[in-house]
Amino acid sequence: MTILIQAMHPGTLKAAIINDIGPEVDPKGIARIKSYVGKGTPPASWEEAYAAVKRANDGVYPNFSEEDWRWYTHNLYEDVDGKPAVQYDAAISQNFENSDDQAAPDLWPAFGMLHSVPMVVLRGELSDILSAETLERMAREHPDLEPVTVPGLGHVPLMREDVCQAAIDRLIGRFL
Repeated sequence: MTILIQAMHPGTLKAAIINDIGPEVDPKGIARIKSYVGKGTPPASWEEAYAAVKRANDGVYPNFSEEDWRWYTHNLYEDVDGKPAVQYDAAISQNFENSDDQAAPDLWPAFGMLHSVPMVVLRGELSDILSAETLERMAREHPDLEPVTVPGLGHVPLMREDVCQAAIDRLIGRFL
């Protein structure tokens, strides 16, 4: 959205933080997300929700403790009469029902319109959405981009990691 906002309304953005996404998306990540989004039955209990979230994301957050999984699950679900209810629009899965051979749009030209916008791009070291190669290209093509790789996790950094907070603080500090 950040890339498209600047392309459609040049000058709107003064700075940007992009979290583990770029002008191209690794198809492996789309396949992973497609494998679970909108599938299965809603969990009947919080214990089922914890287990389902952990099963779907254990490769993304391999160092999570049980406490982390509970915290993360409570960010994805809300409590409705003592049971978990998903907080995102389940219809998001409809985006994955299109043909498997549908190509993603080329957003590199639109990304070029961000050249005057200082930015931080966060990438999980294990990300299957934003490849290391794409982040490197973004940094080469953008004169004021700080690439940040968050060690030991995949898509998406939670932005509470120290390396994320430090980069965000540096960017914000430029405007205070």
